[in-house]
Amino acid sequence: MPISAAETIAFEVLIAWKRKGAYASDVLHAELGASVNGRMRRWHRMTLGVLRWRRLLDFLIERQ
Repeated sequence: MPISAAETIAFEVLIAWKRKGAYASDVLHAELGASVNGRMRRWHRMTLGVLRWRRLLDFLIERQ
């Protein structure tokens, strides 16, 4: 299954956030620009949700 542009952008946003301390929403808006479609909006929400709930997700993953 090929990787979509939305998935690539979500990955790049998470990398920029982790390595550079960039604000995820700023990177997302810069990457997406005017080319936002429904699928990209879903990835946008998912990416920000992962960052918002990161501590809980890390905790749950560590318990496995």
